[in-house]
Amino acid sequence: PWQTFSNEVKVDSAQAAAPLADLPDAWRAWLTHPDVVKAAGGADAPLLRNLAHVFGQPFSAVLDPARGAEPLMLIGLISSTGPGAQYNTLWSIARVSSEASKPRFVPLTLFGPSGGEQRARDESIAPEVALVADLDGDGRDEIVLRARHFEGVSIRILSWQRKQSDERFVQVHRSAYEGQ
Repeated sequence: PWQTFSNEVKVDSAQAAAPLADLPDAWRAWLTHPDVVKAAGGADAPLLRNLAHVFGQPFSAVLDPARGAEPLMLIGLISSTGPGAQYNTLWSIARVSSEASKPRFVPLTLFGPSGGEQRARDESIAPEVALVADLDGDGRDEIVLRARHFEGVSIRILSWQRKQSDERFVQVHRSAYEGQ
């Protein structure tokens, strides 16, 4: 089931913390995680100031066969400056962890930001997990995403890659865009 939090009011820099105040702690921790803030362009970046929606889709996947399936979250945000304006997205696959019984989302891989005048419009997507399966037989699940664009869809496949101490999801396939 999807979880969505919306802030329909345009947030200016004087109110930048307002949308965060109503979010559960785990969601706020993801939005303020240093990797997310850096990818967004800084704590005062328009992407975070003009927050319109924060969304998440929980799922489980095997990233390490020795550990078995673990809880993950596809989590992201959509930012806009108002009706008719271009929007921007930032999303990630995050590990769900608990410290002192408080759940939180730790970003494993970030995608974005995208959209806006300086970015490729093609990358402004709202992804959803369509399938989780070990497609290549290596014992680790791949994540198949249905990427909803402004007027169409594409399919993306993410694979968990581990090189020395660097672990992350890497896009290994992207289908052609299909307009609706």
